[in-house]
Amino acid sequence: WIVEGTYDEAAALTLPTADLVLWLDRSVWLRLFRAWRKSVAHRECPRADRPDGCEERFGWRYARMVFSFGTWSPGLAARLEAAAPGRVRRLHGAAAVRRLLHEAGSRH
Repeated sequence: WIVEGTYDEAAALTLPTADLVLWLDRSVWLRLFRAWRKSVAHRECPRADRPDGCEERFGWRYARMVFSFGTWSPGLAARLEAAAPGRVRRLHGAAAVRRLLHEAGSRH
């Protein structure tokens, strides 16, 4: 399974059994731009991963959530490591993601 996003309520179930925990460490400005772009792209068409009638919106509340979540910190590192010892990997930037994909591809 791949669990993506800000699902704190599921972390207690998913992190201890995860084979690997990846933290994509992106700048807040990139995350904010991508959240806005996704909202604009899906404004008039429903997404398959959203319930019917759940409109795509971008506002201050959503922007604050993007700002407040997603930044790597020593506290976050400690919480993730405690939940998934030895299985946490922080990827900073697109080059790190490409390296991981290359490593994964070369193992198969």
